[in-house]
Amino acid sequence: SPQLACECPQHLASVIEQLQAFERYSARCVVEQPADGDLHAQMAHVTGWARARMEALLLTLCAHEGIDPDAP
Repeated sequence: SPQLACECPQHLASVIEQLQAFERYSARCVVEQPADGDLHAQMAHVTGWARARMEALLLTLCAHEGIDPDAP
């Protein structure tokens, strides 16, 4: 049984999925909106950084909860 009596792992996974989607969207905008390319590139980069940090946090949470992050 999990130690946390909440749905944080599911919520965190959802946030990561949203960050991935925005990262991809921003990267596409670099090509589709050349006038704003630098700004979109910066948004994609910062979003990627945030996603990576959240993924690391999710792995820490999984370890704490005894959850196998590779399990289906």
